[in-house]
Amino acid sequence: MITGVTSLGVLCYVLKHRPPLQPQTWVDRLLPARVRNLLPVMLKYDVGIDIGIDFAPWDSAVYSEFAKREASYRQHPTHLAIKPVARALRELRGAVDFEA
Repeated sequence: MITGVTSLGVLCYVLKHRPPLQPQTWVDRLLPARVRNLLPVMLKYDVGIDIGIDFAPWDSAVYSEFAKREASYRQHPTHLAIKPVARALRELRGAVDFEA
């Protein structure tokens, strides 16, 4: 268990663009500085590009840590503003939320 963390979230994306967007372009679009401090319950938010170790179809992942299990961030204006950006760039999305 991670101290102070009660739940974790992982989103995985297959990007629409082939070849995929440059990694930094995707990260810059999904990781504006204001998201890092989205809500007090969100302890960590990070975006990464697949480094190619596994043969999974995913191009990118978003990792989040939360102090509380409830998803109060889902209706936050910053989260709502990022959703259409991600939706426009992705072909496929997978998500897993789990308790720490």
